[in-house]
Amino acid sequence: MNKLIEVFGVARAIPLTYISRSYVDEKFINALSRDKHIVLHGSSKQGKSCLRRQCLKGDGHVVVQCGNDMTREQIYELLLKQAGAFATQNGDAPHLDVDIDPTDVDDIIRALELLTFTKFVLLEDFHYLPYDVQRDLAFDLKAFHEKSSVVFIVIGVWREPNRLVQFNPDLAGRLIAVDADRWDTIDLERVITTGEKILNVEFHRELRKEMVLLCQGNVGVLQEVCFRLCESQNVLQTCFHRKSIDDVEEVKEIARQVWAEQAVRHFKTPAESQAARTAHVTGSRTMARG
Repeated sequence: MNKLIEVFGVARAIPLTYISRSYVDEKFINALSRDKHIVLHGSSKQGKSCLRRQCLKGDGHVVVQCGNDMTREQIYELLLKQAGAFATQNGDAPHLDVDIDPTDVDDIIRALELLTFTKFVLLEDFHYLPYDVQRDLAFDLKAFHEKSSVVFIVIGVWREPNRLVQFNPDLAGRLIAVDADRWDTIDLERVITTGEKILNVEFHRELRKEMVLLCQGNVGVLQEVCFRLCESQNVLQTCFHRKSIDDVEEVKEIARQVWAEQAVRHFKTPAESQAARTAHVTGSRTMARG
Protein backbone atom coordinates (compact mmCIF):
# COMPACT_ATOMS: atom_id res chain seq x y z
CA MET A 1 0.00 0.00 0.00
CA ASN A 2 1.36 3.37 -1.02
CA LYS A 3 0.58 6.91 0.07
CA LEU A 4 -0.68 9.44 -2.45
CA ILE A 5 2.34 11.70 -1.83
CA GLU A 6 4.62 8.84 -2.94
CA VAL A 7 2.75 8.48 -6.22
CA PHE A 8 1.68 11.89 -7.54
CA GLY A 9 2.73 15.47 -6.90
CA VAL A 10 6.04 17.33 -6.76
CA ALA A 11 8.18 16.19 -3.83
CA ARG A 12 11.83 15.75 -2.89
CA ALA A 13 11.85 12.02 -3.51
CA ILE A 14 11.53 10.39 -6.93
CA PRO A 15 7.80 9.67 -7.37
CA LEU A 16 6.65 6.12 -8.02
CA THR A 17 5.22 7.45 -11.27
CA TYR A 18 8.69 8.34 -12.59
CA ILE A 19 8.78 7.54 -16.29
CA SER A 20 12.00 6.91 -18.19
CA ARG A 21 11.98 8.75 -21.50
CA SER A 22 14.25 7.14 -24.08
CA TYR A 23 14.83 10.49 -25.78
CA VAL A 24 16.02 12.08 -22.52
CA ASP A 25 17.11 9.43 -20.00
CA GLU A 26 19.09 7.40 -22.51
CA LYS A 27 20.80 10.50 -23.88
CA PHE A 28 21.80 11.52 -20.35
CA ILE A 29 23.08 8.04 -19.47
CA ASN A 30 25.07 7.83 -22.71
CA ALA A 31 26.52 11.28 -22.05
CA LEU A 32 27.92 10.08 -18.72
CA SER A 33 30.38 7.86 -20.59
CA ARG A 34 31.52 10.46 -23.13
CA ASP A 35 34.12 12.23 -20.94
CA LYS A 36 32.52 15.58 -21.73
CA HIS A 37 30.79 18.09 -19.49
CA ILE A 38 27.00 17.75 -19.45
CA VAL A 39 24.36 20.47 -19.37
CA LEU A 40 20.96 19.28 -18.17
CA HIS A 41 18.52 22.09 -18.87
CA GLY A 42 14.81 22.81 -19.26
CA SER A 43 11.87 24.59 -17.71
CA SER A 44 11.07 24.32 -14.01
CA LYS A 45 9.44 21.13 -12.74
CA GLN A 46 10.17 19.11 -15.88
CA GLY A 47 11.97 16.31 -14.05
CA LYS A 48 15.64 17.38 -14.20
CA SER A 49 16.43 16.59 -10.57
CA CYS A 50 14.49 13.32 -10.66
CA LEU A 51 16.29 12.31 -13.83
CA ARG A 52 19.75 12.86 -12.40
CA ARG A 53 18.81 11.11 -9.13
CA GLN A 54 17.43 8.17 -11.08
CA CYS A 55 20.48 7.90 -13.33
CA LEU A 56 23.18 8.90 -10.83
CA LYS A 57 22.91 6.75 -7.73
CA GLY A 58 25.49 5.85 -5.12
CA ASP A 59 28.50 7.94 -4.17
CA GLY A 60 30.00 8.53 -7.59
CA HIS A 61 29.16 12.20 -7.58
CA VAL A 62 29.13 15.31 -5.39
CA VAL A 63 26.53 18.07 -5.46
CA VAL A 64 27.34 21.75 -5.17
CA GLN A 65 24.14 23.70 -4.55
CA CYS A 66 24.36 27.09 -6.25
CA GLY A 67 22.88 30.24 -4.74
CA ASN A 68 22.09 33.71 -6.04
CA ASP A 69 24.84 35.41 -4.03
CA MET A 70 27.59 32.82 -4.39
CA THR A 71 30.99 33.64 -5.80
CA ARG A 72 33.20 31.48 -7.99
CA GLU A 73 35.57 31.06 -5.04
CA GLN A 74 32.75 29.78 -2.83
CA ILE A 75 31.79 27.24 -5.48
CA TYR A 76 35.31 25.85 -5.51
CA GLU A 77 35.61 25.91 -1.73
CA LEU A 78 32.45 23.78 -1.47
CA LEU A 79 33.78 21.43 -4.13
CA LEU A 80 37.12 21.00 -2.39
CA LYS A 81 35.38 20.44 0.93
CA GLN A 82 33.29 17.63 -0.55
CA ALA A 83 36.38 16.22 -2.21
CA GLY A 84 38.00 15.93 1.22
CA ALA A 85 40.48 18.78 1.08
CA PHE A 86 39.49 20.18 4.46
CA ALA A 87 38.44 16.96 6.17
CA THR A 88 40.10 15.87 9.39
CA GLN A 89 40.32 12.53 11.11
CA ASN A 90 40.77 12.33 14.87
CA GLY A 91 42.18 15.84 14.92
CA ASP A 92 44.86 15.08 12.32
CA ALA A 93 45.96 17.59 9.71
CA PRO A 94 43.81 18.13 6.62
CA HIS A 95 44.13 15.51 3.90
CA LEU A 96 45.38 18.19 1.51
CA ASP A 97 48.22 20.19 3.02
CA VAL A 98 49.03 22.56 0.17
CA ASP A 99 48.35 26.22 -0.52
CA ILE A 100 45.28 26.64 -2.71
CA ASP A 101 44.19 29.82 -4.38
CA PRO A 102 40.41 29.42 -4.90
CA THR A 103 40.56 32.06 -7.65
CA ASP A 104 43.01 30.00 -9.73
CA VAL A 105 41.38 27.18 -11.68
CA ASP A 106 44.78 25.51 -12.15
CA ASP A 107 45.14 25.32 -8.36
CA ILE A 108 41.71 23.70 -8.10
CA ILE A 109 42.61 21.16 -10.77
CA ARG A 110 45.92 20.39 -9.05
CA ALA A 111 44.21 19.96 -5.68
CA LEU A 112 41.62 17.56 -7.10
CA GLU A 113 44.38 15.53 -8.73
CA LEU A 114 46.26 15.28 -5.42
CA LEU A 115 43.03 14.07 -3.83
CA THR A 116 42.62 11.51 -6.65
CA PHE A 117 39.13 12.92 -7.12
CA THR A 118 37.25 11.06 -9.87
CA LYS A 119 33.59 11.78 -9.16
CA PHE A 120 31.11 13.74 -11.24
CA VAL A 121 30.57 17.31 -10.03
CA LEU A 122 26.95 18.46 -10.12
CA LEU A 123 26.33 22.19 -10.14
CA GLU A 124 22.66 22.25 -9.10
CA ASP A 125 20.54 25.33 -9.90
CA PHE A 126 23.33 26.90 -11.93
CA HIS A 127 20.87 29.56 -13.15
CA TYR A 128 20.75 31.07 -9.64
CA LEU A 129 24.36 32.19 -9.88
CA PRO A 130 25.16 35.81 -10.78
CA TYR A 131 25.73 36.33 -14.50
CA ASP A 132 29.45 37.00 -14.18
CA VAL A 133 29.95 33.87 -12.07
CA GLN A 134 28.18 31.74 -14.68
CA ARG A 135 30.39 33.27 -17.37
CA ASP A 136 33.62 32.71 -15.42
CA LEU A 137 32.73 29.10 -14.68
CA ALA A 138 32.01 28.52 -18.36
CA PHE A 139 35.61 29.52 -19.09
CA ASP A 140 36.88 27.32 -16.25
CA LEU A 141 35.03 24.31 -17.67
CA LYS A 142 37.28 24.43 -20.74
CA ALA A 143 40.33 24.25 -18.47
CA PHE A 144 38.87 21.31 -16.56
CA HIS A 145 38.22 19.49 -19.82
CA GLU A 146 41.71 20.06 -21.18
CA LYS A 147 43.79 19.64 -18.03
CA SER A 148 41.89 17.09 -15.93
CA SER A 149 39.51 14.16 -16.06
CA VAL A 150 36.88 15.87 -13.89
CA VAL A 151 33.43 16.01 -15.50
CA PHE A 152 30.91 18.65 -14.49
CA ILE A 153 27.14 18.26 -14.81
CA VAL A 154 25.51 21.67 -14.96
CA ILE A 155 21.79 21.70 -14.09
CA GLY A 156 19.75 24.81 -14.76
CA VAL A 157 16.41 26.29 -15.69
CA TRP A 158 16.68 27.64 -19.21
CA ARG A 159 15.47 26.54 -22.63
CA GLU A 160 18.29 27.17 -25.10
CA PRO A 161 20.78 24.28 -25.45
CA ASN A 162 23.86 26.45 -26.02
CA ARG A 163 23.69 28.73 -22.96
CA LEU A 164 27.23 27.93 -21.78
CA VAL A 165 28.64 28.03 -25.30
CA GLN A 166 27.28 31.56 -25.56
CA PHE A 167 29.42 32.42 -22.54
CA ASN A 168 32.46 30.63 -23.96
CA PRO A 169 32.41 29.53 -27.61
CA ASP A 170 35.44 27.29 -26.97
CA LEU A 171 33.16 24.91 -25.05
CA ALA A 172 31.62 23.78 -28.33
CA GLY A 173 32.43 20.09 -28.72
CA ARG A 174 33.44 19.84 -25.07
CA LEU A 175 29.95 19.46 -23.59
CA ILE A 176 26.70 17.65 -24.28
CA ALA A 177 23.36 19.38 -23.77
CA VAL A 178 20.41 17.27 -22.58
CA ASP A 179 17.00 18.93 -22.90
CA ALA A 180 14.64 17.72 -20.16
CA ASP A 181 11.73 19.78 -21.46
CA ARG A 182 10.38 17.29 -23.98
CA TRP A 183 7.44 15.22 -22.78
CA ASP A 184 5.60 13.26 -25.47
CA THR A 185 1.88 12.70 -24.96
CA ILE A 186 2.37 8.95 -24.64
CA ASP A 187 4.78 9.45 -21.74
CA LEU A 188 2.46 11.85 -19.93
CA GLU A 189 -0.25 9.23 -20.30
CA ARG A 190 2.14 6.63 -18.87
CA VAL A 191 2.53 8.80 -15.76
CA ILE A 192 -1.24 8.71 -15.25
CA THR A 193 -1.55 4.99 -16.00
CA THR A 194 1.27 4.10 -13.60
CA GLY A 195 -0.38 6.10 -10.82
CA GLU A 196 -3.76 4.50 -11.50
CA LYS A 197 -2.32 1.02 -11.01
CA ILE A 198 -0.50 1.92 -7.81
CA LEU A 199 -3.46 3.71 -6.20
CA ASN A 200 -6.07 1.33 -7.63
CA VAL A 201 -8.06 4.14 -9.24
CA GLU A 202 -9.45 4.62 -12.72
CA PHE A 203 -9.56 8.01 -14.41
CA HIS A 204 -12.29 8.23 -17.03
CA ARG A 205 -10.95 8.30 -20.58
CA GLU A 206 -12.13 11.84 -21.21
CA LEU A 207 -10.67 12.92 -17.89
CA ARG A 208 -7.25 11.53 -18.84
CA LYS A 209 -7.32 13.35 -22.16
CA GLU A 210 -8.27 16.59 -20.42
CA MET A 211 -5.46 16.28 -17.85
CA VAL A 212 -2.84 15.75 -20.55
CA LEU A 213 -4.23 18.67 -22.57
CA LEU A 214 -4.36 21.07 -19.64
CA CYS A 215 -0.82 20.37 -18.44
CA GLN A 216 0.52 21.80 -21.72
CA GLY A 217 3.45 19.39 -21.81
CA ASN A 218 4.58 20.16 -18.26
CA VAL A 219 4.89 16.99 -16.18
CA GLY A 220 5.12 18.96 -12.92
CA VAL A 221 1.71 20.50 -13.56
CA LEU A 222 0.32 17.08 -14.51
CA GLN A 223 1.69 15.55 -11.31
CA GLU A 224 0.17 18.30 -9.17
CA VAL A 225 -3.21 18.10 -10.94
CA CYS A 226 -3.31 14.33 -10.40
CA PHE A 227 -2.38 14.77 -6.75
CA ARG A 228 -5.04 17.38 -6.03
CA LEU A 229 -7.69 15.48 -7.93
CA CYS A 230 -7.03 12.31 -5.92
CA GLU A 231 -6.89 14.32 -2.71
CA SER A 232 -10.28 15.91 -3.45
CA GLN A 233 -11.69 12.41 -3.96
CA ASN A 234 -10.23 11.32 -0.60
CA VAL A 235 -7.78 8.97 -2.30
CA LEU A 236 -4.87 9.41 0.11
CA GLN A 237 -3.40 5.96 -0.34
CA THR A 238 -3.93 2.78 -2.36
CA CYS A 239 -7.66 1.98 -2.44
CA PHE A 240 -8.91 -1.40 -1.28
CA HIS A 241 -11.61 -1.28 -3.94
CA ARG A 242 -11.06 0.24 -7.36
CA LYS A 243 -12.30 3.82 -7.41
CA SER A 244 -13.55 5.53 -10.57
CA ILE A 245 -12.94 9.28 -11.04
CA ASP A 246 -14.69 11.12 -13.87
CA ASP A 247 -15.34 14.77 -12.96
CA VAL A 248 -13.90 16.70 -15.93
CA GLU A 249 -15.07 20.07 -14.60
CA GLU A 250 -13.17 19.54 -11.36
CA VAL A 251 -9.99 18.82 -13.33
CA LYS A 252 -10.42 22.08 -15.24
CA GLU A 253 -10.75 24.03 -12.00
CA ILE A 254 -7.75 22.31 -10.43
CA ALA A 255 -5.66 23.01 -13.53
CA ARG A 256 -6.61 26.69 -13.35
CA GLN A 257 -5.44 26.83 -9.76
CA VAL A 258 -2.15 25.03 -10.44
CA TRP A 259 -1.26 27.22 -13.42
CA ALA A 260 -2.20 30.36 -11.51
CA GLU A 261 0.23 29.34 -8.76
CA GLN A 262 3.07 27.95 -10.83
CA ALA A 263 2.90 28.80 -14.53
CA VAL A 264 5.03 31.94 -14.79
CA ARG A 265 7.97 30.56 -12.82
CA HIS A 266 8.25 27.63 -15.21
CA PHE A 267 9.74 29.99 -17.81
CA LYS A 268 13.04 31.79 -17.69
CA THR A 269 13.11 34.75 -20.04
CA PRO A 270 10.73 37.74 -19.90
CA ALA A 271 9.50 36.84 -23.38
CA GLU A 272 8.71 33.29 -22.32
CA SER A 273 7.05 34.53 -19.14
CA GLN A 274 4.82 36.82 -21.19
CA ALA A 275 3.98 33.93 -23.51
CA ALA A 276 3.11 31.81 -20.47
CA ARG A 277 0.78 34.48 -19.12
CA THR A 278 -0.89 34.84 -22.52
CA ALA A 279 -1.28 31.07 -22.86
CA HIS A 280 -2.71 30.86 -19.36
CA VAL A 281 -5.29 33.57 -20.01
CA THR A 282 -6.23 32.05 -23.36
CA GLY A 283 -6.40 28.58 -21.85
CA SER A 284 -8.55 29.80 -18.97
CA ARG A 285 -10.98 31.42 -21.39
CA THR A 286 -11.10 28.26 -23.48
CA MET A 287 -11.76 26.11 -20.41
CA ALA A 288 -14.43 28.56 -19.26
CA ARG A 289 -16.21 28.22 -22.59
CA GLY A 290 -15.84 24.45 -22.44
